[in-house]
Amino acid sequence: MGWFTNNKKDAPAPAPLRRDKVMNMIKAGLDLEDAIDRDDDQAWQKAHDAGNKAYKGATKAEIRAAQEGVERGRDTRWLK
Repeated sequence: MGWFTNNKKDAPAPAPLRRDKVMNMIKAGLDLEDAIDRDDDQAWQKAHDAGNKAYKGATKAEIRAAQEGVERGRDTRWLK
């Protein structure tokens, strides 16, 4: 692989999303919002720690997917 090639086949394939990691990030985000709504400090701390653990080592694509999932979950929750 050369330094300045415009050849697309030289680019590495994107890493696949780890579904369990994305689901854990979504769950942590929604749990965090629930804890804030209930004004529960212990639940907030637990969700915050779970979120930090889930986001550690995540790729940009996984973080983007988790953010979209939290937004969708929040929107559906408010519609009910």
